[in-house]
Amino acid sequence: MKAHMRKASQQPRETALLFCLEAEKGERARQALENFGAKTVLAGPADAVQTLGALLCMDGFPRHEYEGDPDQDPGQKSWEEAIVFSGFENSRLNAVLSRLRSAGASVDYKAVLTVNNQGWTMAHLMGELAREHSIFSKLDQMRSLMRQLLSRDPKKLSEQDRKEAAEAIARASAIMKKPSASQEDEMDMAIAALQRSIAMAMAADITGSAGAAAEPAQGSEEPEQE
Repeated sequence: MKAHMRKASQQPRETALLFCLEAEKGERARQALENFGAKTVLAGPADAVQTLGALLCMDGFPRHEYEGDPDQDPGQKSWEEAIVFSGFENSRLNAVLSRLRSAGASVDYKAVLTVNNQGWTMAHLMGELAREHSIFSKLDQMRSLMRQLLSRDPKKLSEQDRKEAAEAIARASAIMKKPSASQEDEMDMAIAALQRSIAMAMAADITGSAGAAAEPAQGSEEPEQE
């Protein structure tokens, strides 16, 4: 799918670049955006080699053809859906995001055009968004695992297991206070430590339950037959 382009002089102030949206969702997004007063530019896999500035018809950003290895052509890949917003004030952006959610046209990958990223290719932007999405997913996973671990009874764990669980929670808490892309490996280790402590807590619950079930009730022993 080729981008629907306009001359730079015709480019509206509020514009949304719709990249690789599934046809029905893309139409819902287009209608929601245009009802909001914004314009849309459609782009597909073949446009992954173009800069954001070129896709949004900005002066000084010409379109170009891919000249690298054909087997590595970004236009041949399958991409996630993404929307790039240009020219929206924060209040307007929040409102349009709400409109897109209501229309069933929200996507996981979203970006705002900036001076820093307008020269990026769409493929570059998608790589950055993928890393960002991975980090947020790992932070959510750590929060969920911490809640699970904190809901367990620490008294059922051995002293060593309680110490490991406390260290796992402390490590995850420290990462979540100041998360960054450079901490992705640390996030993976923190998630693994939390999962290990939860598994130990679950095993302790099972062992405790089995032990309680195995103990005979007092006074329930049958008398020996003479």
